[in-house]
Amino acid sequence: MVKKRLGELLVESGLITEEQLKLALKIQKKDNIKLGKVLIQLDLASEQDIAQTVAYQLKIPFVNLNEEKIEKEAVAKVSVDIVRKYLVMPFRLKDKELWVAMSDPMDFDALRDLKFAANLEIRPVAALENAIMSAITKNYHLPENVETTLQRIGDDAYIEIVAESKDLDDKEIQDLKKRSEMAPIVRMLNMILHKAVDTKASDIHIEPRENDVQVRFRIDGLLKTIFNLPK
Repeated sequence: MVKKRLGELLVESGLITEEQLKLALKIQKKDNIKLGKVLIQLDLASEQDIAQTVAYQLKIPFVNLNEEKIEKEAVAKVSVDIVRKYLVMPFRLKDKELWVAMSDPMDFDALRDLKFAANLEIRPVAALENAIMSAITKNYHLPENVETTLQRIGDDAYIEIVAESKDLDDKEIQDLKKRSEMAPIVRMLNMILHKAVDTKASDIHIEPRENDVQVRFRIDGLLKTIFNLPK
């Protein structure tokens, strides 16, 4: 892979101008944040624009991790510490190569450490940062931030409860319906059930503790902490 800086690639592609790059680099130096985030804040490019441009310039694939099948064998090759440190997501093993989605495919420190950890050749692939973060949380079964999860699944992701009993009268049914429509409770329950289905959990354990409420799922026979809900 050609060792070039992100700014060079974006200028060469015509996505931004030299003047815009100079402005962004000045802000980057002042605020000490990644160049890509500066460009997004300045509304000069979107995250997808940057990722797809980098992929095109480096002649590597761009993948939508939300639609990609992530192989368990690939995930097992890299520890959670490394994927969180470099914001990368191993997702495929092919011909003794480990395919890794990266928000920064030009991070040569990450590529070096990935190769050492997996003992395989690394095939970098460009992907969106948010999709990588979501994939890490899902596939490494990490506890999620409740607010972030609620925003991610949105209002359209819900679990429909279908009554099987005919013993309740209309008044009782309306009372239950009214109580079940308390928005925060509904969204929280939907979030837990949606995540359980998504991770193929066999059990849900909701455990009140002194300072919070821990939600654990049994996945592949093991109990794993998924959420820590506020008390």
